[in-house]
Amino acid sequence: LIIDMSTASYIQSMDISTRLADQGHRFVDAPVGRTQREAKTGALLVMAGGDVDDIEQASDIFEAVGNKTIHAGPTGFGLKSKLVNNYMSMVNNAVTAETLSLASQVGLDIEATATLMSSTAAGLGQLNTNYPKKVLANDLTPDFPISMAVKDLNMALDLAGSFKGICLFGELAKKMFQEAEADGMGHLDQTAILKHLLGDKSEI
Repeated sequence: LIIDMSTASYIQSMDISTRLADQGHRFVDAPVGRTQREAKTGALLVMAGGDVDDIEQASDIFEAVGNKTIHAGPTGFGLKSKLVNNYMSMVNNAVTAETLSLASQVGLDIEATATLMSSTAAGLGQLNTNYPKKVLANDLTPDFPISMAVKDLNMALDLAGSFKGICLFGELAKKMFQEAEADGMGHLDQTAILKHLLGDKSEI
């Protein structure tokens, strides 16, 4: 049983898995999450992909380095989960930096703004606030409709423009929401942007 716990190229990892299988070996991809602090204390998050029995056989190894193991699915799903998770983490990092930079550019105090946003969906994150009760629960009745998302983004971008602020993510988000609105989704909850990206127009 070969266990790869690195964060690697998905394509290369699957190629290795196939070649190992051709030689009669079993393969589990099990990258880890969290930081060096958790690594030192054995409190990492293990995201494992592979056969149920193989992951069970490796459980002692996973428990030695982590305090939680998630069986993400068949071979490759551990690595997929890690890469998708890190994608969101890094995008959130960049969005946070751009937003706090904008706050400073328009004259707001960065620390005060960070304190404010830590109590709103902006800082708490959509997965911890709106998504579970709205789009992930198949409820698209508007708490805050896409049409208002477009309006508020327009006004925020106007503010940024008057201070020559940089809003790369804001411009991209505006484009996405405008496209959803053009598809007839303007009256739906803002989280319906997920349905738009999935090409699901069943709620229109």
